[in-house]
Amino acid sequence: APPATVRVAYAFANLERENYEQALTAALGIDSPNWFVAPMTMAAAAALAGRQDIARREAARLLQLYPDFGRSGREQLIKWNLDAELRTKLLDGLRLAGLSIS
Repeated sequence: APPATVRVAYAFANLERENYEQALTAALGIDSPNWFVAPMTMAAAAALAGRQDIARREAARLLQLYPDFGRSGREQLIKWNLDAELRTKLLDGLRLAGLSIS
């Protein structure tokens, strides 16, 4: 199986292309339960794919791992130098998943 970073890259690439179901499939394969990027990616992809059950569960997991994500998540994504369009899609997905992002 590909490492978690490769799965995240697949998910991000599919989010950029608006292939939300494929992004979710890639995200669900991320096997890093204690790395906040996993539930962040799953929550955003699930919400954009219309899977609120998964999105809400993963948003809650994200906040367990990174309680301050709502306040500092945007800055974290900026630090990663993600493409602005991808960053917007991730943040939009996370908002759809129920997170309050400042």
